[in-house]
Amino acid sequence: MLVVNESFYRGWKARIDGADADVIRCYGDFTGVAVDGGRHEVEMRFAPESLRLGSIISLVSAALLASVMIVTAAAGRAGRKSAVKNPG
Repeated sequence: MLVVNESFYRGWKARIDGADADVIRCYGDFTGVAVDGGRHEVEMRFAPESLRLGSIISLVSAALLASVMIVTAAAGRAGRKSAVKNPG
């Protein structure tokens, strides 16, 4: 058993020698992976669904904000041009 001094959360992914492996809770709140005896390469990464969802929401929000800024700037320029053509 390989136990890592990290809190267990859903979202931990593990691979042992290139194959997916189950991540389990160990000793109350640590993260672990069952590993056979011998030498192995264990890769662990934290990739929770909430991170992916948060990234998508942030990108969509940034795109909407940029769109509003572009439309507002274009409307402001159009208003200034019409004010210059009709000064009074």
